[in-house]
Amino acid sequence: MPELPEVETIRQELFHLKNQTIENVSSSIHLPNFTNEKKNFSKKLIGLKLKKISRQGKWLLFEFTDDSTLFSHLGMSGQWHLTSQKTTQKHIHLSLYYNNNISLHYIDPRRFGHFALLDKKRTIAKISQIGVDVLSLEFTTQTLTTALENHPNLPIKALLLNQKYFAGVGNYIANEICARSHLLPTTLAKDVNPKLIPTLFQSTKKVIELAIASKGVTFGGAYKRSNGESGEGKTTLLVFHQKICQMCLKTEIIKITLLGRGTFYCPHCQK
Repeated sequence: MPELPEVETIRQELFHLKNQTIENVSSSIHLPNFTNEKKNFSKKLIGLKLKKISRQGKWLLFEFTDDSTLFSHLGMSGQWHLTSQKTTQKHIHLSLYYNNNISLHYIDPRRFGHFALLDKKRTIAKISQIGVDVLSLEFTTQTLTTALENHPNLPIKALLLNQKYFAGVGNYIANEICARSHLLPTTLAKDVNPKLIPTLFQSTKKVIELAIASKGVTFGGAYKRSNGESGEGKTTLLVFHQKICQMCLKTEIIKITLLGRGTFYCPHCQK
């Protein structure tokens, strides 16, 4: 599933669509999480001028000059593909056409993506529900402290997946945060030494910054950048989907299932 670094990479790559106007729309949306009336959705998008593309957690926000916002969540397999040529891609649910033959296509084979076109009032409400973005100034060591105090009996890895406190963090990021903090992912929140909170904070930033610098992480061809290429962030991972720990370079990684999610750790480096 695309997480914060993958969504941020796409946001950056689509930045030059700023000030472009949607001239035409083609949609055949078959998404269970689609929140607008399909018969009016395309019509509402035509003529909208893009003010900017922002991000909150794992959500892309296409902000238009009429103060409406198109929220896009990539689900498990969603992709935005930008091209100046006729596309032969399959599983296209939405196509936005601009001038100069530029088109933007939302592709989603597994159909778990979300869409919502909201006015200004509902946009503000939606953003307030998403949670604290871990790259925002609102995310601090106090955020971590509060999360740990409020959920003392939750494993630290599971807590890191709580979007209320860690919007944008997904499974691979949570594994890597635990690894860089030298914590077992099964450690209960109440057992985390308060002295480790700054380390957890810095580890969160580090994992995400490395993945963004590598244009996201692609597993099995799922996530694609807007140009169709894969992200190179897999090379930055220490334990997730690794055979040997990339910290000590000698210990075999152990994989367990924690609350239904694949969880990876090094028994030597993480205590």
